[in-house]
Amino acid sequence: KEGLASAVGAQMRAGGAGKYTAEQFDEEADFLAANVSSGIGATSGSASVNFLAKDVDQALDLFFAMLREPAFQQDRLDLYKAQVLQGLERRNDNTAGIEGREFSRLMFGASHFSTTPQTKSSVDGITRDDLVAFHKEWFHPANFIFAVSGDVDPAKITARLEQRLAG
Repeated sequence: KEGLASAVGAQMRAGGAGKYTAEQFDEEADFLAANVSSGIGATSGSASVNFLAKDVDQALDLFFAMLREPAFQQDRLDLYKAQVLQGLERRNDNTAGIEGREFSRLMFGASHFSTTPQTKSSVDGITRDDLVAFHKEWFHPANFIFAVSGDVDPAKITARLEQRLAG
């Protein structure tokens, strides 16, 4: 389904996680002054969290709830799909977008996964169950690379990450 990976990437952050509804997740991230994000592009995905060093455990708990247990809250998925459809309606308003799509099509071919365009029917066809299945198939520690920077002790942060990746 065209757009499924992108929807998963967006909804992991926007759709709540673990014990948190989407609204509670937003509130908790705001309380910690943490920037939590996720996204999936054509060939890779990323997730990040930026926080104050004093909040390392709370921020990592929130981040790993997003990675391990995204809720994919239905009302947030509906809002996301509506926004994507609005974007599809406006995608030809800018010539740079048209040029980029055509260049990719010429470089990779019309049937390449990265050049297959989203359509209204492909977006409408994405369900919460699709997001859950995609996450279950692709999100596990063997598919991750972690990078850490900032005011941390390497041994301590490694231990914290390994604890949260256990199981």
